[in-house]
Amino acid sequence: SRRRREREIARRSVGELATSQRPTVEAASLSSLASPPSPPKSVDLSRLEELLTQGKYEAADRETLRLLLRTAGAEQRGYLEIDDWESLSTEKLRSIDRLWQTYSDGRFGFRVQQRFYREADGEYGAVGTRAQWVSGGKWFDFDRANYTDEAPEGHLPQAVWQSVLSSFGFVGLALCMYVLF
Repeated sequence: SRRRREREIARRSVGELATSQRPTVEAASLSSLASPPSPPKSVDLSRLEELLTQGKYEAADRETLRLLLRTAGAEQRGYLEIDDWESLSTEKLRSIDRLWQTYSDGRFGFRVQQRFYREADGEYGAVGTRAQWVSGGKWFDFDRANYTDEAPEGHLPQAVWQSVLSSFGFVGLALCMYVLF
């Protein structure tokens, strides 16, 4: 049933998704990130916080992906499916985002990426361009990834989006951004 649903969604164009009634996905919504609660006890974010405190953004990016995979029970699989995004709790996403926001002076995090997505009216390509995930038509070029304080606004975290793109292609990337944002 999940596979059938994913195939059905994949068949619909992104344009249709943008004009159709937006599903209620309260669990994964980032719309109420303004006042994040303290981290849930079941997810230990201390390693992520330590990496961000030290400015080790590449390792923090990988840790963010690991935490989301673990939270969704998808560590074995190694990537997040549409249903995984829908099941992620707002509290866990807020907590991870709060750390990225705090240790980057508001330049990195899902909330920044969400703002880009909304300003681009849901056009994932525009998000990729603005966050500089696209260079010369190539998405997530590892040689051009910027894990420094000088990285463009919204550039990080990106490993989770790399994972989605490599697993599901552009339709999957668009759908996951649509569900999350």
